[in-house]
Formats: sequence, structure tokens, C-alpha cells
Amino acid sequence: DCMESRRAEQRVAKDIEEGIRLGIQGTPTIFINGKRLPKWHIGTLQLIVKHLAARNGVAPEHKSAE
Repeated sequence: DCMESRRAEQRVAKDIEEGIRLGIQGTPTIFINGKRLPKWHIGTLQLIVKHLAARNGVAPEHKSAE
């Protein structure tokens, strides 16, 4: 039903227009606080998130060992 709904089609069209406006040429493209991450790299992203969390007093989540 979603694939055939006008609402879903409009939402996707809006996302595509925004991507074009922002100059996005592929995925994933990541923005943090309105600034584009120059090259997506999970290690870099993790460091940024940890830094911002620490700066804002947010404790990192710890996964329990299973």
C-alpha cells in the first residue's frame, strides 16, 4: 500500500528535491549540525558522536556482553 500511496510518493519527491538542493550525489551522506561530513567513515563518525556527547554531558551507552 505504501508503494502505491500518493503520500509516500510526495514524501520521496520532497526528499529527492532536498538532496538535489544540498548537492548530495550519493549515499550515505552525513550532515552534523548542518555541516557535511567530508568523507563518510564509521570510525570518524563514532569519534564525533563521542566528542559531542562528552561535551554535552551525555554518558555513552555500553552494550552488555552476551
